[in-house]
Amino acid sequence: IIMKLALKIRFRSEQRRRAGSILLEVSVAAFVLAIAVAGSSQYLTTALNSSEKTQRITRAALMCESRIAEALAKKSSAVSSEEGVFETDRDWRWKQVVESGPFSSVGRVTVLVFFANDKKPVCSLTRLFPIAKQKSDSKAGNPR
Repeated sequence: IIMKLALKIRFRSEQRRRAGSILLEVSVAAFVLAIAVAGSSQYLTTALNSSEKTQRITRAALMCESRIAEALAKKSSAVSSEEGVFETDRDWRWKQVVESGPFSSVGRVTVLVFFANDKKPVCSLTRLFPIAKQKSDSKAGNPR
């Protein structure tokens, strides 16, 4: 009887040790998993921010291309410095600067696109365009 009792006590203490060891293993695994999730969430947040920034830059570049195409579609004498907002999205505004180009027959137009009230442009694009020379009227006064 004493032997049976000693075996029962020994068996119960082994079960308790095993239960304690399993609890410790589960706790360590949960801790490691929590650290992995925290690290992954930081990378996910960074990736989402980068994606949003890339989308904003892409949108600004498309708006820049659109505005410069509108400006160059006019007669070269009608291209002037001006600014405004995009009709499709009022959060975006543009500024168009016209300057003389590297030659007298060439002009330079630069379009800057801003988001909301930002002072720094999200995108800028510069294009050269031909300046039409005025025809001289000296031939008009000569009779044939």
